[in-house]
Amino acid sequence: MAWLVPADLVLQQAAWWSAVLLAVHGRPLAGGAACLAPVLLHLAFRPGERPRLLRAALVAAAYGLATDTALAAAGLESYAGAREVSPAWMVGLWAIFGVQLTASLRTVAGWPLPALALLGALAGPLAYRGGVALGAITLAGPLAFASVAAQWAVGLPLLAWVSRSRSLAQYLERFRRGQMNVVVPGSAGRARRALLAPLALLAGGCATARPPMPTVARVDLTSFSGDWFVIAHIPASLEKNAFNAVESYRVARDGTIETTYTFRDGGFEGERKRYTPRGFVRDHSTNATWGMQFVWPLRMEYLVILLDEERGVTVIGRTDRDYVWIMARTPEIPEEELARLVAFVGERGYDVTRLRRVPQRWPERG
Repeated sequence: MAWLVPADLVLQQAAWWSAVLLAVHGRPLAGGAACLAPVLLHLAFRPGERPRLLRAALVAAAYGLATDTALAAAGLESYAGAREVSPAWMVGLWAIFGVQLTASLRTVAGWPLPALALLGALAGPLAYRGGVALGAITLAGPLAFASVAAQWAVGLPLLAWVSRSRSLAQYLERFRRGQMNVVVPGSAGRARRALLAPLALLAGGCATARPPMPTVARVDLTSFSGDWFVIAHIPASLEKNAFNAVESYRVARDGTIETTYTFRDGGFEGERKRYTPRGFVRDHSTNATWGMQFVWPLRMEYLVILLDEERGVTVIGRTDRDYVWIMARTPEIPEEELARLVAFVGERGYDVTRLRRVPQRWPERG
């Protein structure tokens, strides 16, 4: 369900190394072309968001081109493949960053603008140092680093605002329609996310430091098989407008988990979507840690963090606290049961204000 985020991170890292090394070896245009893969991935698999993705990529590319060129013209920077103008590979990396703010860096994009400005001022120069170490960028002393800090202190809040503007409108519209009615006070969860959110921005950013996500002690895969109705979730982009969402599991002969995820897109009469990833059990002592594979060889983390067979409910989470799925054996559960599950999710470090109640209506089951 959320395979796009790990794919985004893998391709970003591959694109950064490819762009920098190609530029250092005298092929800056090829380096720019290498940056297309992460952008094209999102355009291909997020068709409903293409206008916003293109806007994020183009604004980021334009901002990077203008500011890096200005710094180069002032003699503060120079780049492999160009001396007085920002080269194609740098522009491409900015475009990737703009798109990442809608996916793997979406949590960062949601920060308050002053916090983003401070983060940009600190992380921007660190990101450029990676290029300096490999000989792709030259910075002319402390003034150049200070200029990059100012560039990012302005750029990060601007690009974050561009990346999330449409999402905010959609949030308000869903709230107006009463579709986002699973909201519990989550200030503690938000504070925890703010402290633990990634400091990974661009150019081989640092890995995220997250506390472990505890799983249940044991999952009986046979009993766990069957249909689970998604009651509420912090959704991946592909399922953000899901209605009648159902996840189904079946243990295959080779021990993998055949998974089918179906939902109606945008309404009860919307287009029926169907995805068939495969789960790979990573920890056979508990059967609670899986790798969910949508596209070979990428496998997203999938953790069974709550399972109550008697009540017929389960919660699937991730260490990054980016996505979560509250599911039940029935399309509806009592409100007090849902409140208990939402509180549990908040205790595990999620921002529960991001939860979306999944509309479920099955007249034929009545």
